[in-house]
Amino acid sequence: MAALYAVTDLMQAKSLDSDIVFLIEGQEESGSHGFKETVHRYRERIGHIDYILLANSYWLDDETPCLTYGLRGVMHATVCVESRNPDLHSGVDGSYMVNESLSDLMMLLAKLKGPRNRVMLPGFYDGILPLTPEEEARYDDILSVLMAQGSGGNGISAETLKANLMARWRQPNLTHHKVKVSGPDGSLISSHASAKISVRLVPGQKVEEVTSSLTAVLEQEFENLESDNKLSIEIDDKLNRG
Repeated sequence: MAALYAVTDLMQAKSLDSDIVFLIEGQEESGSHGFKETVHRYRERIGHIDYILLANSYWLDDETPCLTYGLRGVMHATVCVESRNPDLHSGVDGSYMVNESLSDLMMLLAKLKGPRNRVMLPGFYDGILPLTPEEEARYDDILSVLMAQGSGGNGISAETLKANLMARWRQPNLTHHKVKVSGPDGSLISSHASAKISVRLVPGQKVEEVTSSLTAVLEQEFENLESDNKLSIEIDDKLNRG
């Protein structure tokens, strides 16, 4: 809304010397299906773009405007383990002779992150750009605003708060979102178990390389289980950002 009113004021003052194009959509949380195709379809009408202003972010508070000049990239994946057996009853059929889909899946997911939430994919952190003095100075400016508002009043030190911001804004991460199993709740051994995960990427990382590394690790760890179940990995969405 602030951008709309700013453009309106400039137009009324006859001071707008650039073409402004607004792209507004409300399905980001559900994948923005069709948005990319729509932009390609009308790219001639949109015209040549010099700068992009993103409104999908947050301010530091209710009064201090912020410009978003970088976003982490993202890769979503679904990891599925499927048994050749139907859903079984754990009291009747459960034994060490049965490779349970959910158990296999849990062991795979546990291999993706280690102590202190470190992502365990080989080379995951290798290409990340180092923190420059100029970038750190920007964090210090932001920190001065937050601390002046009393953000440290709950016992968080300035250094801890800065580290928290950097972890959220300039460091990658892997998140386990949810696990889904076949059959109703109860004492069943599910024939099918799947998990949704996402990887947030930062400049210096390539989504293709991370996708390949994730797939390789999951496939190797599954092979190590010597399970007779079937593993499938589906990359749902991937996007490099900077």
